[in-house]
Amino acid sequence: MLFTSGYARWGALSGAPVRWHWSLLVGCALAGGLTLNPLAWLLYLGVVAAHEAANFVAVRQARLEVVGVDFQATGGKVRWRGVASPRTQVILAWSGVLAQLGVLIGAELVLVIAGGTVEPWLAEVERVSVELNAILIAVNLLPLPTFDGEVAWKAIHLLGGRPIPERRAFIIHLAEAVDPRTDASREAEVEVDAPGHAAARLLVEAELAALTKAHNDKADCDSSPTTS
Repeated sequence: MLFTSGYARWGALSGAPVRWHWSLLVGCALAGGLTLNPLAWLLYLGVVAAHEAANFVAVRQARLEVVGVDFQATGGKVRWRGVASPRTQVILAWSGVLAQLGVLIGAELVLVIAGGTVEPWLAEVERVSVELNAILIAVNLLPLPTFDGEVAWKAIHLLGGRPIPERRAFIIHLAEAVDPRTDASREAEVEVDAPGHAAARLLVEAELAALTKAHNDKADCDSSPTTS
């Protein structure tokens, strides 16, 4: 998820609040070539909706609790509560991207059957559902924080039979589940028990302290004078 603010809350999906980010307007404008182009807008929103719908179904299939659905320019995020195994997290990360790929393949089939971009509306299908969609897929698969690629490419570890460390992911999701300051808890209006909250905070603080110490130790070594 790229953004943490700039949302308007409107609607609900299976009881989970839906939020719409202003970047969707930018995405529509770019998809339409900065012109009045309702078809391009609808095709673009269809790509985003396919991404989110697949995320939503995958989260529900994993028996995790959906607490919110966010729509953004590059797709968005289904916010959930629970503890997911590394394999499940990889599946969730790939679900939206694969849905976009399905839209791309479907659009290509339509173009092949129609004999190419013989009509103006088919040219829009190619430009938005194929070309722009391919760009969005590539962006979503960037191996960077907040993008699906941050987790999706861990599939390589799973396919190679190598385990993915769960401790850090578990602590992060545990903190998200019980910390009333997170969007997930605020939207769901969850009442948090004090002992559980305190225990989660201790786990998070211990993890952060260990990471900070390791970072500082490495920085001290890197900054030590060297001799030749």
